[in-house]
Amino acid sequence: MSMLRGAVALLGLRGPVAALAVMLLAVVGALVAAYLGHRLAGWPGEPGFRLGREWGYGEVLFAVMVAWTAGLLGWAAARRRWPVLAFWSLGFVAMLVDDRLMLHERAGAWLARSPAPVADPALGELVWLAGLGLVLGGMLLVAHLRAGAEARATSRALLLLVGALALFGVVVDQLHVAVQGQAPHTYLVTAVEEGGELAVLALVVAFAFAVACAGHTPGRRQPLPASEARRPAEAKVR
Repeated sequence: MSMLRGAVALLGLRGPVAALAVMLLAVVGALVAAYLGHRLAGWPGEPGFRLGREWGYGEVLFAVMVAWTAGLLGWAAARRRWPVLAFWSLGFVAMLVDDRLMLHERAGAWLARSPAPVADPALGELVWLAGLGLVLGGMLLVAHLRAGAEARATSRALLLLVGALALFGVVVDQLHVAVQGQAPHTYLVTAVEEGGELAVLALVVAFAFAVACAGHTPGRRQPLPASEARRPAEAKVR
């Protein structure tokens, strides 16, 4: 429970921010359940419920949430005058472009065919993602080191969230390659991979909303809502 409270405090999941996170996570949970039902029981029959399908419901939701995150962080960068958040916004724009244009898949296939010592497309994708991460990470590191204490705390929280996103998108993705075609294992791994990515991204959106619209800063004590602040006084009167 203490870990959960710490995560809630870190992400600023209170009031409208918590409501946004719960709604997004509920949509993700419904999509994962629909995907498993579609694959294992044949219902619902709509192929758009297949997670990982190009322009399926899950892929569209992923793109929308990445776009929301980029916009919210860009707004927060301008509103709070934190350049480091502008670089984070740029990073999410790059993620959206890479995902929608399938750049890492294309680069992985090209590297596998090239004279470079890359064994297969999956390894080529990792090489591409590592190179992109080094470029964007270098710019982020410089901006992070030059930022103030509150901006750095926000940047560290984003780094943790993106690390969790990479865990599902890169590490679990390699497990998916290993069980490809072995039903039902491949369906379960897909549910974990795609559902995990969407769930983490839902928390990223909520955190970006908290920073941009609710003035949240990780580690800073947030004021209690007026209704909660009155409770101790009301209790004493009683």
